[in-house]
Amino acid sequence: MITAIVLYWLGTDQVKGFAITLIIGLIISMFTAVFCSRVFFEIAERWGFANFSMMDAISWVRNRCFGGKDFDFMGKRFLCYGLSLALIAIGLIATVARGRNILDIDFNGGTSVTFSIDKPMAADEVRRVINEVFAKDEDGLPIQTSLTGVTLQGFEKDSVFKLDTSIKAVDDLTRRLVEGF
Repeated sequence: MITAIVLYWLGTDQVKGFAITLIIGLIISMFTAVFCSRVFFEIAERWGFANFSMMDAISWVRNRCFGGKDFDFMGKRFLCYGLSLALIAIGLIATVARGRNILDIDFNGGTSVTFSIDKPMAADEVRRVINEVFAKDEDGLPIQTSLTGVTLQGFEKDSVFKLDTSIKAVDDLTRRLVEGF
């Protein structure tokens, strides 16, 4: 649920739509798992199909694993707190160290453009040109790109493409496309 909320908070419209669907699915799944399972188990126990007394199973596990002694879970709590905090800190430090590059186009934003070229080219050749032209931005960081072939009436096959980039300035995107082709 936390992931779905973060997706809704940070994402674009498409990601927000997915997040809402995910939230609804989680709520319905949890309701079904808790309520319907409880009803089925109650019916099975009333009709004598099942006996859900857990004390026999718990005693058996305790005897097999600990020789009949109780395990001191609470005595180990501070060790577990420390280990959990250390793992959380390592994860946060790793996330901060990666910076904004950890986020994809959906979270960073960018520009999407559909363009046509004069003569048809194979998608791999167009992708090669795009990768050369959109290798790095002004800061030397890699530019994220996604190229998709588009079929439109009135245009030859393999002459129209949709390009999604992490570049936010449309003028820069246009200049790079013109230079590349």
